[in-house]
Amino acid sequence: MENEALELLKILERTNADNPNRWNVTSANLSTYISIKFILDNNIVIDEKIIEGWVLENIGRRHNLDQSLGLFTSFGNNMPTGYLKFMDIFGYQELSMGTKKYKVVEVKKGDCIFPDAITQFLDYVDWVVENIAEGDYKLVEGAIIAKEFNTDCITFVKNCNATGRGRKIQLIKFDYVPARYDHLNITRVV
Repeated sequence: MENEALELLKILERTNADNPNRWNVTSANLSTYISIKFILDNNIVIDEKIIEGWVLENIGRRHNLDQSLGLFTSFGNNMPTGYLKFMDIFGYQELSMGTKKYKVVEVKKGDCIFPDAITQFLDYVDWVVENIAEGDYKLVEGAIIAKEFNTDCITFVKNCNATGRGRKIQLIKFDYVPARYDHLNITRVV
């Protein structure tokens, strides 16, 4: 955001150089600003980025989401992990000076199907372990947020958590709250 503002000021300076009709920048009146509310409805949500946006907006603001994902010190979305591969949400929690718990969150707008969704997710976790966490699986935890999880997903994740080289994976189910279209029910499955 800071870089974009600086570039806009440069454009303004170039445009105003030797221009008798100078452009001026004035402060915006934000007193009438209305924030955009997410509308989460089965008929409207056709892209997982809407669910991802809701999660990003509500990290640190919704107790049930924070309880499921844990706390974040910093987070962002669309973290590249290779050619045309992007983690939906990536962040970390600073535990103590210099120690971080990295977090990978994969969002599915519908069902989480085994093995495809799990394989994609584990690729992201492995990438973070290899490239950021210095090979330590205990420094990385992850979550898949989906509308439903099939039995194979649940069984695999339970087994992986029990025997998976220190991996910690959570499955989090979401559902819409019909009376309030800007809210998701969040339930931890595993």
